[in-house]
Order: sequence, then structure tokens, then C-alpha cells
Amino acid sequence: MIGGLEKTWRVLAVSPNESAVDLLLISLDSPTETLVAGSVRCLVDRRSSRGMAELVRRWDRLSTSCREIIAERPDRLAGALRDALVQGDSALGSNACHAAIWLREYELAQVLINVAEATTHPHSELAAKTLLRLAELLYEEMTSPRDRTQARDPQAARTRMAAALEKSLLRWALHQRREILEAFLLLSSRDNSTLKRILDNPHDPTYLKTLELLAQSRQAGIMRLLISFLDDRRPSTAALQTLARRSDKTFLAGLVKKVGYEPSTAARRNLKLIRDFPWLRSEPEKLDGLDEAGQHAVVQMAVASSMKRSDVFATLERLLRHGRPGGRRAAAEALRQFQGADAGRLVLAALHDSDPLVQTAVLSHVRQRNLPGAMTRLLELLESNHETVRTATRKCLGDFNCERFLMSFDTLSAESRQSTGALVAKIDLHATSTLKNELASPSRNRRIRAVEAAADLGLVSALEEPLLGLLQENDHLLRARTVEVLRYCNTPRTRQALRERLLDAHPTVQSAAESSLLYLSRSEAALADTVVIPSPVHGLPPIVSQATDATT
Repeated sequence: MIGGLEKTWRVLAVSPNESAVDLLLISLDSPTETLVAGSVRCLVDRRSSRGMAELVRRWDRLSTSCREIIAERPDRLAGALRDALVQGDSALGSNACHAAIWLREYELAQVLINVAEATTHPHSELAAKTLLRLAELLYEEMTSPRDRTQARDPQAARTRMAAALEKSLLRWALHQRREILEAFLLLSSRDNSTLKRILDNPHDPTYLKTLELLAQSRQAGIMRLLISFLDDRRPSTAALQTLARRSDKTFLAGLVKKVGYEPSTAARRNLKLIRDFPWLRSEPEKLDGLDEAGQHAVVQMAVASSMKRSDVFATLERLLRHGRPGGRRAAAEALRQFQGADAGRLVLAALHDSDPLVQTAVLSHVRQRNLPGAMTRLLELLESNHETVRTATRKCLGDFNCERFLMSFDTLSAESRQSTGALVAKIDLHATSTLKNELASPSRNRRIRAVEAAADLGLVSALEEPLLGLLQENDHLLRARTVEVLRYCNTPRTRQALRERLLDAHPTVQSAAESSLLYLSRSEAALADTVVIPSPVHGLPPIVSQATDATT
């Protein structure tokens, strides 16, 4: 059941009697919030110009709940806001501007522009600031998830507001309102014809102020606009130069995010047009404020640009010495483009980096530099705790493989065979299968070479099965060489096979078998005579000593 007060509000909202407005205006002064809110709602329903003007006049005194009632139908107040802006009343104009911002009344843009352009108007300065604030709010709406409960389309509002701002820029020489230009840039896209005209014409009245705003504005929309020129098919040279010079933290964060792990084709093409990033030379410490992805992106930017190679190298050096892991990895990879002693020293330093991926990055291009001490470090990295490093090192030393070892085997001295063989065994993980294939070769010489290589590679035990099979061959020299290397495989099966060769039909094989068995027995005796002396200091490894052979 509808109460009496509710009936009264309904009557006052539709009554054709103008005295109802007088009553509602009186109610606005009531100390009771319910009466004030009811009066506001009725005034909004009536669309009374006198009532709307009074609401604007009282805006600074209205409660939030009353303002929210007006916000349900903000268009009802639009006319009164326009009138208040045009008038010279200071308090009324201030209320109108605050109401426009609170209600996000973007349709007032043209009125605000007109007032802002009239530099002698008492509300000119306030109108300009209000216009910019509305542009900021509209940009926030455009870049936020769309509120489907709102009938207003922010993109449509942007189109209308931007068009009004463009026209105002044609009159720049008359008003030179910075806020109007800033609002335009905030809502503009890089494809805007007016913006392109300004940036392509240094004689345009707004050219210098536009570049100043692009270089200094903290507005997210303007920074995003400047960064977007990286993707422009025909970018403004002035815009790219401005982009390269900006070094404030927020802008750099957006720029490196845009570049990402690898620049797009368009971005790479445009970065090539940039001759310098001055801050990389004058303020390299700004690199320290970037995260891993950001430092990685800076490397991509520097390498893709037309910067002096010495400046690019200096950037890589700083990142390799002081950067985060992601930055050091990118810098290490980019070093492949640089030669010379300085680059070589950085490569050697990177081989000692604590990050295995930094080591891996330079391993792909370290061998061709012929760096002193590099081979020693590579051999150390073969024993790395990280599989990625071991794999990359083996790839780097890929020419040390079993096939090449066999090809040069006959030309190597005994010492070279042993040292090279030990290295190949660590590097070539397929050495065992390669030797198996060679041991099955129809060529007598290749099989003998494979037998001898197995000893130098330390793979006799791994090849026990095919080696024992060779003891059944008719070639006594092949059997003899095989018996000789089997001394390095101390298993019951091999010892039994060697005993059987003591009865071989050929004396050379018998002699070799006797020698190998003697070698195995002495090895076992040496192991049996090994004495372990406990260390007197807790935690130290035991000291191993060989007992003196009484027969020596």
C-alpha cells in the first residue's frame, strides 16, 4: 500500500501547476534527507529548467545519494550545466564543472571547448581543466571492461569528443590551450589524420607543443599513443625520435612490454630507423630498474636499432655484468654479433656466469673465437651439474666425435690417442654405437682400428659383447689385438675368454692372452692391497694409500 508521502511525491512529479516546483525547491532546504532526496527525484522527473538550474546551484551541497539520483538520468541536467558554464557566475560555473565530472557528461565537450577558447571568460581556465579531466575519465572507460548496464557507448563518446577537439586545434593560434591538445592526444590514435598532419609538419603551430606532450606527459593514454608508433607502417620520424628519448620509468615499462621477447616485424623495421637511445648512454643505471623481461627487451631494441655498435656493446656489457638473468641471457646471445678482444673477454666471463642459460647462450659461438683458455673452460663445463650446459658444450665441441677420431686415428701418437679419446668419450654420446658398427665392418683394418680405439675411448667394458665375438674370427692379428684391449674389462666372462685364448692356435694370441691375464691379476692385487687410512679430522675424506709390493 502506497503511503501518503509517496502519493505526494507522485503528484508533485506530474502536476502541471508550476507552484509544485516552488514547493519542491523549498523542500530542498529541509534538514530531513528523505525529503531532500524526494524533492530531487521529483525535480528530475519534471524536467523543470528552473528546478535543474537550482540543482546545479546547490550541487556542492547535495549529498552523494542525491547526486546518484541525478546520475540515473544525467541528460536532464545537461541544459542547466550548459547555461551555468556560459554564465559568468563563479560559484555556478564551478558547480557545473564539478557536476559534469561527477556525472561524466562527455556531451558537454563542445561547450567546455568554447568556454576554454574564450580566454577572457571567467570560467575559461576551469573549463579547460574540466575538459581534460573528462577526457581522462573517458579514456579510463575505453580501456576498462565495458559495463553493459550503462547505455552510454564510450567509443561513440570518444569519436564525438575527439572530433570537437580536432576542430579546436585549427584555432590553436587563438587560444593555445594546452589542455585541449592534451585531451586530443589522450583520445587520439596514431592513424588520426590531424595528428599525422601535425607530426609531419614542423611549421604547424601545435608541432612543438605536441612533441613536448608526447615526451613529458604522464597520461597513460599519451604514453600508449607514442609507443604505438612502433607498429605504424609509416611512422612519424619525430614520434620515433621522441619515443627513443623518453626514459621515465613508467614509459620504459610500457615500451619494453610492447617490444616483448621479440619485436614484431613492423617494430623491428621502425627500430632500425632509430639512431640512438640517449638514455642508454647517459643513464645506463635505468636498466637496473627493469625486470628480466624488460632487460631482455632492451637488448632486442638496441640490437635492432641503428645505434652505434660501440654503444650497443656497452649496453650488452653492463647487462652481462650487472643485469638480471633474463637480461644476461639476451646479452650473451647478442654477443655473437660482436668480434674482437673485448667481446672475447665478455664471452669468457659469460662462461663463468652463475646462470646455466647464460653459459649456454655463449657456447653456441665461443669456438670460432679461438679464445685462450676457452678449451679448458669447455672441458670443465662437460662436468657441469646442469644438463643444458653439458648438452650445449657437447654441441660446441661437436667436431670431437668418434667418426673424426677414427679418421685421424692412424696419424695420432699414442699419447694423442689417449688424450683425444678421453675427450671424445665425454663429448660424443654415440661413440659406443659408432664403434659397434665399426666392429661389425667387413673391413679387417677398420675392425682393428675400432678395437684399439675402444681402449683409448675407455669403452672396452661397454663393448664387451662385440669384442668377445671377435675372438672367434679367423684373423689371428684381429684376435690378438682384441685380447690385448680386453685387459680393460675385468669381468668373469672376459677372464674366462682370455683363459681359453691361452690355448689359441696362434702363439701371438696366446702371448697376448697371458699378458692380459697378468695385467688383470696385478690390478686385482693392487686393489686388494689398498689401505684406507681414516682421516683424523672429522668430515674430511679418507686418505688412500697403496701398500708397497714386496716383490718390487
